[in-house]
Amino acid sequence: EGDTIDYTRLTKLSGPTAMAATNIQAKPGVGGFYTQADMREIVAYAAERHIEIIPEIDVPGHSMAILHAIPQLNSKGSSHNGEVDKDGHHIDDPAQWVCAPIQTSADVGNSYLDPDNEATWTFIKHVVKQVTEVTGSDTIHIGGDEPLLMNKQRPGTHGPFLTKAAQIVRDMGIKPIGWNEWASSNAEVKAGDTIQFWSGRVAD
Repeated sequence: EGDTIDYTRLTKLSGPTAMAATNIQAKPGVGGFYTQADMREIVAYAAERHIEIIPEIDVPGHSMAILHAIPQLNSKGSSHNGEVDKDGHHIDDPAQWVCAPIQTSADVGNSYLDPDNEATWTFIKHVVKQVTEVTGSDTIHIGGDEPLLMNKQRPGTHGPFLTKAAQIVRDMGIKPIGWNEWASSNAEVKAGDTIQFWSGRVAD
């Protein structure tokens, strides 16, 4: 109720996008997405083999595809200020904000969601609820890794963002998992949370 975000734009606009050929990957990526029916089939297939499917929604970074699809998330406090048009004029209606461009490179850490935009939290609540209902998991991975541009442009916001995101997940009766930057960001980590170590940098 009151949520005006068109979530179908995620599959319509960002679903077909993919990474181009790069120095690390000779072949270009392939666009596409899983439907809810696809996901339920995958979950059932895995369950028959005693495997649980745990989804990941990586925030606040790794969010270029989100910003490419959802205009309301392109507030000036995000990595892409869509509140102004190409001529520098302010756009009043968030549903008309300019979306971030497609990212086809292998660059990481160059996007983030705005912690001061209420639509950010509406989006996270909706997506977590829908995805976990489809997978049936009581756990979700909220990411938290590689917040390079966020730490540069909005220092001190990464940890509080993850603290709030994790609490939203807990309040839904779901257990959060996060990458090791969560633990090193001064974000709150509670009993029952899981930190997944990926980077190989012990100092982190």
